[in-house]
Amino acid sequence: MKKQYMGLAILMTALLLGGCASTASGTDETTTAAQTTVEETSSAAETTTESVEEGTSEAAFAEETTEGAADTSTENLGYTEEAQDAFLDLMDDCADVAPGTAGTSLRTAAAAAGLLDWEEEQADSSLSEDDIKDLMAAWKAARTEDDWAYLQESWSQVAASMREIAADPEGQAELVEDAGYTLEHTSYQTDVMEMVIGAIEETLSE
Repeated sequence: MKKQYMGLAILMTALLLGGCASTASGTDETTTAAQTTVEETSSAAETTTESVEEGTSEAAFAEETTEGAADTSTENLGYTEEAQDAFLDLMDDCADVAPGTAGTSLRTAAAAAGLLDWEEEQADSSLSEDDIKDLMAAWKAARTEDDWAYLQESWSQVAASMREIAADPEGQAELVEDAGYTLEHTSYQTDVMEMVIGAIEETLSE
């Protein structure tokens, strides 16, 4: 009988130990699964964050590129950089006319003829009154107050000479050549000339 009790006790002990081991194993598996889930969730979160950052970076670059393209498209000027440089030089010639001094008429004719040829070369472009005003502002910013005053003083004389040459290029050719300049055109578009003259006069009067 005691042997039966002892056998039963041993069997119960074995069952209990087996249950504990099974529970421990189950707990370990649960813990491992939980850790795996946490790691996968963390990895997914990092991937999502990287994707968001990359998306934000790409969006910022795209926005900058678009803005750059927009800026370029708004610079719809009716003249080239070369034409701008030539205009600024011509304004120097106009400012150097110095009315009332020796050689004024020749300097005036040369400056007027040069400006006429310049505007005739721009006649087929989209050159506008606002373009002329912008060019005048650029010239003023790069020169002194005295230069501006000289141009204001001489401009009416230059404008008058421009009209005389445009009205009769052939008849004025000799005077222009005496001034050291040769006309590049045999006729001039007076509407373009008047637009340029008007824009310059308006700018000088401000």
